[in-house]
Amino acid sequence: MRHLLALLLIVSPAIPSLGLAGPLEEPAPDLTCPGCALITDAIADPDGMIVVGERGLIARIMPDGDWKQAPVPVRRMLTAVTRTAHGRHIAVGHDVLVLASADPETGWTVSHVRPELDLPLLDIWIADDGTGLAVGAYGLALATQDHGRSWSHRLIDPQESHLYAIREAPDGTLFIAGEFGTVFRSRDRGLRWTRLDTGWDGTFFGMLAGRGRLLLFGLEGAILESREQGDTWERLESGVSTSLYDAVFLPDGRAVIVGADGVVLVEAKPGRFDRIARTGREAITTVRVTDQDAIWLFGVGGIDRLALPPSVGPVE
Repeated sequence: MRHLLALLLIVSPAIPSLGLAGPLEEPAPDLTCPGCALITDAIADPDGMIVVGERGLIARIMPDGDWKQAPVPVRRMLTAVTRTAHGRHIAVGHDVLVLASADPETGWTVSHVRPELDLPLLDIWIADDGTGLAVGAYGLALATQDHGRSWSHRLIDPQESHLYAIREAPDGTLFIAGEFGTVFRSRDRGLRWTRLDTGWDGTFFGMLAGRGRLLLFGLEGAILESREQGDTWERLESGVSTSLYDAVFLPDGRAVIVGADGVVLVEAKPGRFDRIARTGREAITTVRVTDQDAIWLFGVGGIDRLALPPSVGPVE
């Protein structure tokens, strides 16, 4: 049985060409419709947004909505992307793959890969000082001290749980979330990690840290909140039973959480979420803010822009 990982849970088995096979020497194909592809992550960029996804897809979305696909030397599923303080872009994916680029439009190079391990990296974090971590399946973790130019393996979870997300809180505290209720916290920039007890043993696919809050979300519509840096947790009512994958804070403090079956949950007041009906939309893997009243949705079937109902007041 293939490794259990988030991208195989959120994508229907009927969808072909997930980029799981093929030699590393094969470059990413030119897509006739990049916006129709499976997109797994997106980040804001000075000239729009950078997205990554299936079969080595990396593209820039211009402010006017146009696409520009970048040449990528490998045809592998990419799962996450980030931009360092020095303007370098780092993307991670299957086969413990790390790609780097000084200019995401002109080309990417492989800075780390271990195809013999047959494991995916699933998320990445890099601080302004160049310290960084990438996490993935079966407790996989890589560390960098030089803005992603070189990487070394790091043991964080001896139990080898799948690690799906890593986030930094505004005060610099780091959190990692994964399967079996796994949550780790580090207060020394990733040197030492403490396992936290959330009281729930289901899988967490994502986290949102900021505004004095930490939100965890995952299987069966589970949402947990901590306002004490993970020392205590409260279960919030999502109103859905589908898996939840990503979230973002709006400028007014409301949280938006997205997931399987086109689910979009918008916080109406602290701890209460309303579902916005979506028709004809499959799994949403990533959500990003464009302005106070609109968000971009990414996932199976490309991108979508969604206008949001106005806030009734700040969420604090």
